[in-house]
Amino acid sequence: MSPSGRGVVEAETGDVITANPGEVHDGAPIGDGGRAWRMLYFEPQTVSNIFHDMTEGRARGFELSHPVVRGTALAGRYRSLFSVVTACSGTAQHMQTEECVFLMLEGLLHNNQVEAI
Repeated sequence: MSPSGRGVVEAETGDVITANPGEVHDGAPIGDGGRAWRMLYFEPQTVSNIFHDMTEGRARGFELSHPVVRGTALAGRYRSLFSVVTACSGTAQHMQTEECVFLMLEGLLHNNQVEAI
């Protein structure tokens, strides 16, 4: 369990944890076992631009409505995104990152994890 801008968050191994821009989170582990993280931080405007394109301009922005995302498909999309961001550089990395962010947002939308604003 960990406090965030959306209250206490309980996440398990394999879950994807999200945070909206400006939300505070502590990332404290449960118990004495510790844990490891793979984190990505994106410029909010970059992700908003992709979301704007995804919705064909119908939404000016979005909010991640549920901090914990469970499901192997979404976790797989996050792992792919993490791999692209940390393994490549240059134009190819930019294009692959944009595609992976798009797929991740699409998965979040499909699972009602994102609210258009």
